[in-house]
Amino acid sequence: MIKYITLASMVLVMGCSSTQTKPIADDPYYAPVYPDTPPTQVAASGSIFLDTQASSLYSDIRAHRVGDIITVTLKESTQAKKSANNEISKGSDLNVEPVYAGGQNVTINGIPLDLGYSDSINTTREADADQSNSLDGSISANVMQVLSNGNLVISR
Repeated sequence: MIKYITLASMVLVMGCSSTQTKPIADDPYYAPVYPDTPPTQVAASGSIFLDTQASSLYSDIRAHRVGDIITVTLKESTQAKKSANNEISKGSDLNVEPVYAGGQNVTINGIPLDLGYSDSINTTREADADQSNSLDGSISANVMQVLSNGNLVISR
């Protein structure tokens, strides 16, 4: 019976294990999935100038087309704080009452024979740790695709 239980538990444990594989660089299985962009209708006017791409004096100059170069600003900060307190108190007492022999106190040079001992230990420990990190920087990237919701797919 024990053999069957051991065999069954080994099969269960082996079934739960898996082999981890590292993703291969540029593997399409791990590529991001983007929403489908609806097709755009462009009227052929015979001109290289399109009114939809023109910017006026009042428009914001920002990247919004494939091929534009943008600057991505990186700003990250982390903070961690840890505190620990440890307090230990211990005490012990030992008392032996005066020793009686024959119904009378036993004395040495007239001093009754008794014993007393007492001690105490108090320990307090405190520890604090603070850590903070920050990252500031910028990187240039190209707009590779404009999604239908206006988000930009970029690559450096």
